Amino acid sequence: PREMAHEDPPQLSEGEEIQHVQAGVTVFVDDRPASGRGTLYVTTQNLRWKPEATGGDVLSLHWRSVLMHAVSRDPNTFPHPCIYCQVHGCQEQLGGGAMNDDDDEGDEDEKVNEVRFAVEDADGLSVLFTVFSECQALHPDDVEQDEGDFMYNVEEVEEGALAAAMGDNALTMPSAGDVDALTR
Repeated sequence: PREMAHEDPPQLSEGEEIQHVQAGVTVFVDDRPASGRGTLYVTTQNLRWKPEATGGDVLSLHWRSVLMHAVSRDPNTFPHPCIYCQVHGCQEQLGGGAMNDDDDEGDEDEKVNEVRFAVEDADGLSVLFTVFSECQALHPDDVEQDEGDFMYNVEEVEEGALAAAMGDNALTMPSAGDVDALTR
């Protein structure tokens, strides 16, 4: 573990290990006001944020719900240096299902929230980003049936490009004599 904080960590699941602890982290969810300061625990299975305030809710996001993460230092984009995340289907965990009353109930899992973990010291963002990347890599996306059909044959692609370039004559490949006639 890197940079351990002085307070007690949140309860961990079996096999879950803390990889990094960052104190003084403020959480922002979507356009809502900050959730307060706390300590971020980056574990092998979850992102866990524990508020400094007694009795506050621990925010816990499984890595599979984190669609992407990035470093944000541009004050024109967000006023605090942070790790920006897009999180999938975490309504209740991020403040209750009532935050999007206009959404259909069946679409709740489809909601993508923006979560920002703002740090006091922007110099620590690179280390935090690296740890996020290492832990998220432990949880690759499941490959669904028929999703692996994105492989292609280079020759087929080249033939398709040639056919597209030939327009109406795309259904038949030119013979050697046709090629000679085209090059004269």
